[in-house]
Order: sequence, then C-alpha cells, then structure tokens
Amino acid sequence: MEMKMTKMTEDRVKNILRFRNSKLKNIHQKMISLYEDANDTDSVLETVALPAQNISGMPGARGEHKDLGNVLINYQNELYRRNAEIREMMWALSQEEQSINRVWACFHVLEEPYYDILRRLYVVGELYQTVEHESGLTHSYFDKKRMEGLQLIIEYYESGESISNLMYKYRSKKKSSKKKKMQNSFQQISLEDLMKGDNK
Repeated sequence: MEMKMTKMTEDRVKNILRFRNSKLKNIHQKMISLYEDANDTDSVLETVALPAQNISGMPGARGEHKDLGNVLINYQNELYRRNAEIREMMWALSQEEQSINRVWACFHVLEEPYYDILRRLYVVGELYQTVEHESGLTHSYFDKKRMEGLQLIIEYYESGESISNLMYKYRSKKKSSKKKKMQNSFQQISLEDLMKGDNK
C-alpha cells in the first residue's frame, strides 16, 4: 500500500536525524507486541465470557445454550473490534516507519556542504560551535546552509518522487556542475595562453 504523505517540519527532520535508530527500534517492538496481541484470542474469550457467568436464570440445557450463544456472539464482535484496532495501530506504525526511512534517504541525497553540516550536528551530535568553526564558514553563512539543508530534505520528502529518481537527478546535477567547472577551467586556461601569446 502506498505511503500517505504526512506534513514534514524542520523540527521533525532534526528529531528523526537525531533519534532514527531508537525510533525504528521502538516501532519494531510495538509491531511485535501488537502482532502477539492479535493472536491472543484467549484473553478476548475470558473478557466476554465473564459477564455470562453472572447471568441468573432457570437452570437447564435451554438456558445454557442461550448463554453460550451470547458468549460466542460477543466473542466474535469483540475479536473483530480488537483486530480492527490492532490493524489500524499497525498501519499507523508502518506509516511512521516509512516516513522516517524516507527522511533518512532524502538526507543522503544532499550534496556538500549540507550533508556534512547536518550529519555532524544532528546524526553525530557534535557541538554547533565546533562544527561551525571547523567548516571555515562565517556564522551567518553556516547557519544559512544548515537551514537550507533542512529545507531541501523537506522539499525532497514532499516531492512525491522515488528516492531512486531523486538520486538520479542529484547525480545528473552533480555531473552537469562538474562539466561546467571543467569548461570554465578550460576557457580560463585558453584565455591565459592567449594572453601569453600576445605578450610575446
């Protein structure tokens, strides 16, 4: 089933980058617990059978059959209701897991300096001042790149495109940028050679 896109915010992105592993572990533990609950039919039977034990009436086979019929009907209704709730909770957990994985994948699509800044700040958890100082960037420019990186993750996340498409676009963009740099470098070298020739 296709993932239902949820609204992403900067705070959520930072939270996922910081606590991705523990979040996924928590989700998996809940999924296992819910799966076990879905297969635990004995507790449901005990729940619906208990009221029937307090029913007073004339003794006899007819009364016993009626009580048993009520228990079975209540059991089926309660089982259906509980399983529906469990399916809904498991679906919500599955959506949350997909959301976390998509944010993580979008984070890895980032180019430099966005990737390294966000990785060190939120994944590794280094001090802001340390990362800023070692980046060699000014405070305002560093913070600008940090915020731009978070916004790019949100943009990629909400684009609806597959991660493979995003990666392809990123690689194409990187190749185009590299080709442009090489062309500029070649033109600069050619211009320098031309100027040297004129000076001879």
